[in-house]
Amino acid sequence: MVQHRKLLLLKIGIPLKNKKPFHVFGRVFYFYTMKRTITHIVAHCTAGKAQQKTSDIFTYWARKLGWKSYGYHWLINEDGTAEQITPDDKVCNGVKGYNANAIHICYKGGWDGTDTRTEKQKEKMLELFTHYRKLHPTAWYGGH
Repeated sequence: MVQHRKLLLLKIGIPLKNKKPFHVFGRVFYFYTMKRTITHIVAHCTAGKAQQKTSDIFTYWARKLGWKSYGYHWLINEDGTAEQITPDDKVCNGVKGYNANAIHICYKGGWDGTDTRTEKQKEKMLELFTHYRKLHPTAWYGGH
């Protein structure tokens, strides 16, 4: 598949690592080039306890699964804070066969196979999905 570049303009609110801000009419924006075509935005759960440490999740991926990259782009903590653990322009291991063109958003929880999201996690997940819907309006959105 041929990759193409998209120029993205992102409002401040979702931090981007190592990106320089610029100002337009008093608002702060980040400007960067996306090298991937995003066709899927996928919701996940960690299938663990909501209180699990991010470092424990990383250890599981590396030692148990043998992954060299992280499983998701975003991890949403029990309190609704979100950690971007993989930049959007990088591929991660969320759904085999779809990773090259997907963004993966995951909440901590789902231990018993049910939706255990807190209200704060639901709000943050909706915020992230809304953000990506604006950037990738033709992408498929769903759970895994």
